[in-house]
Amino acid sequence: MKMLKLFLFVLLFCFSYMHVYADKIAAIVDDEVITEGDIDRAMMFMRYQNNMQHEEDAKKKVLDHMIESKLLYSEAKRQKIEPDLKQVRLAIERIKEHFDNEEAFEESLKKEGLSVNALYDKFKEQSMVKTLVDKEVASKVFVSPVEISKYYEEHKDEFCKVPKIKVNSVLIPIGKDGRETASMEAETIVLSLRDGSETWKDLQGKYGEGIINGWISKDDVSPALYGLFSPDTEVYPDPVELKSGFYIFRVRDVDSNCPDSLEDVKDAVYSKLYKEKFNEALAEFVEKLKDRSYVKVFPID
Repeated sequence: MKMLKLFLFVLLFCFSYMHVYADKIAAIVDDEVITEGDIDRAMMFMRYQNNMQHEEDAKKKVLDHMIESKLLYSEAKRQKIEPDLKQVRLAIERIKEHFDNEEAFEESLKKEGLSVNALYDKFKEQSMVKTLVDKEVASKVFVSPVEISKYYEEHKDEFCKVPKIKVNSVLIPIGKDGRETASMEAETIVLSLRDGSETWKDLQGKYGEGIINGWISKDDVSPALYGLFSPDTEVYPDPVELKSGFYIFRVRDVDSNCPDSLEDVKDAVYSKLYKEKFNEALAEFVEKLKDRSYVKVFPID
């Protein structure tokens, strides 16, 4: 009997040791430990929020986020910030909407090694952290009208969408006389169109309508046609060689898809600058928390 008890003790000890060893420590934040198992569970939780992307360094990014979250959560507790329980319940209800019923929701959680209570606690933490960040970071970020105007003037191209042009076309096919003959013919026709000695109607009467007509987007055409989208393109650009022959184009209208004024994109510029400033301010705030905390990170698999 003593031998049996000894065997069971050794067996339990081994299983316990194997569990600890398998759940390796990934980081220590003050008196709290983050294990690789914690990272896996956090990734499951993020999948429930539809925030999880498949990336090669996903684990490292999740660990960095967990360290940041623990620092912020500790600070929120230190400042005695309370969670917004109404928002917590709403967040869980939004997740439940993806399931047919409560049972399906709880079963899905169970399969991922989660529970409703764990989900509730996690959202409470997030609520406290959000309130802290709003107070210590977001409320102190300011973007002035001068900054918005300056950025717009220096980065106008960022706010242009894919350009479009409205065209008619005529195809000069490569016949039995070969490519060079067709090329020379197309170039001669373009010169005649430019000096007015030939009209587009004359050209269509001779060759018929090409297949490239109407509004076309730069995203939808061959790179050979990119030159047509230049802001200073001519009404009759140089011929373009494609597989079927040489195309002659008449450019009837150009839409650069760029904003006419700052007013058109003011909100977009503000959002971009605010996000940049917010991220920078948040990083600085987290660094200050790290400076007064103990943070040790270990290699992870």
